[in-house]
Amino acid sequence: MFSQAQASFGARWWRILVALPLLVGALATPQASAWTRPVHASIKGATPTVLGADVLPSGDSLVSWRLTDRAPRSIQARIVRPDRSMGPVKVIATPGATPYRPSYAMDSSGNAHYLWDVWDGSSYRARMRTLGVDGTLGPAVTVTPAGENAQAPVFGVDAGGNAVVAWGDGTHIHVRSVGADQTLGPVQDVAPVGSWWQNRDPAIAVDPNGNAVIAWIESQSTDPNWIAGDLWAIRRHSDGTLGNALYAGFNRGPWWHEQLAMDASGDAVFVWSERDEQLFARRWPAGAGLGPEHYLGTANFDPQRFPWGSAVDTAGTALIVWQGHGGGGMGTTTMSPTGELTETPAPFPMGDGYDIAMDSSGNSVIGWHQYKGMWGDRTWVISRAADGTLSARTLLSGYDHPTGPLVGLNDSGQAVAAWIGPASQPRVQVATGP
Repeated sequence: MFSQAQASFGARWWRILVALPLLVGALATPQASAWTRPVHASIKGATPTVLGADVLPSGDSLVSWRLTDRAPRSIQARIVRPDRSMGPVKVIATPGATPYRPSYAMDSSGNAHYLWDVWDGSSYRARMRTLGVDGTLGPAVTVTPAGENAQAPVFGVDAGGNAVVAWGDGTHIHVRSVGADQTLGPVQDVAPVGSWWQNRDPAIAVDPNGNAVIAWIESQSTDPNWIAGDLWAIRRHSDGTLGNALYAGFNRGPWWHEQLAMDASGDAVFVWSERDEQLFARRWPAGAGLGPEHYLGTANFDPQRFPWGSAVDTAGTALIVWQGHGGGGMGTTTMSPTGELTETPAPFPMGDGYDIAMDSSGNSVIGWHQYKGMWGDRTWVISRAADGTLSARTLLSGYDHPTGPLVGLNDSGQAVAAWIGPASQPRVQVATGP
């Protein structure tokens, strides 16, 4: 499963994955399922933001969050079991150091990896820490150099727990490996242009063998809120060697950052939305050049779209979920390994905050919240088989204004969903199933 969640807006996309061909008939009548009643994972009185939700190989779930209004702000995590019992709260971030822009990923063994920015008195530096599948916390490791602001750090992790971290400094994009034993590799500069360009908003995907693709926006604007510019990408092989940087597409911004997903063979898929909300995607097969650019829009359905997530299964099929302009209908596009596109528009105008998790066979679970105006939002989940068959949707929350959920799924079909609610007393809510 490809997952990289972050609390910041830009990096949040790495935790938002795959697709949702919701059919009107499947949405019409909610039915009972084996999902549990939600439990409160976080403490009362502190406002959290969900950072990640994954299912361990054992079937227990690990849910992580950041406390946003209690000093010192911290990153916390907790095991939630299928019987609704919970383990102790683990404090991930170094005590006394406020974590900014946190992100999270889990490796195939169930070890959790965390990355965040921390102020060291003169600059923001990226720091990493692991939470072992046995509950053991590793040491906090500072990844980026002193005296340099690490902007929008992101990372991916391979099957062995080795990470590759990418970040910007306002001008260049840097990358560095962090071994499973916390050994730091050399800092590498992957941006191909002169210092007068603004290279920013990196994205990264790492395959199980440790090969990485890094993408970023190259812009002439110095406005940090403006992401217009060209989309570039580069490959970093597991031995640390870098390929040639390639121009991947034009991103007119400033609406949505690029998204990047990668399969087990190293094939990558880029998804981006231009300023007029025109959605595009293209493949980059391992050992080959960039495939053609595909426009994901039709005359029969709202062509103005922004992406909610994308992922690639082990067979190389890419799934992209998008939503129409102005809260319009949601749909999906499937891209085959050879580039054929199949679109499934399914208008669902009150849906928002989608997240999806996929197992190694292409089965997925999708979570979203349904907007109901003054009556409040509700949290829903649905399962999708690799052949596109949908389960009945399941309602997980009441009308309590929840945030959009994050979801996780293991290869045994066990799933988890985590969200924040109710609005009057926000806490991390967790349900497992189906």
